[in-house]
Amino acid sequence: MHNIKGQGSSFGYPLVTRLGQSLCRLIAPGRAVDDAGLKVAQAHLDALKLVLDQKIAGKGGEVGDKLAARLEA
Repeated sequence: MHNIKGQGSSFGYPLVTRLGQSLCRLIAPGRAVDDAGLKVAQAHLDALKLVLDQKIAGKGGEVGDKLAARLEA
């Protein structure tokens, strides 16, 4: 995830970088991840897959911002 986070913007996908940063914070070393956390992690992965499958380059507009903000919360 760290590599994906680092390379998203390099390839024109800053939304991937933002989602990757959020997921990295969620699964940071030393942080316990319970069942609810695993569901949030899966939601991040699903969002990343959607962005890449749909080739949503850039920041994803208003929808991308809302999606990322919800996952970051």
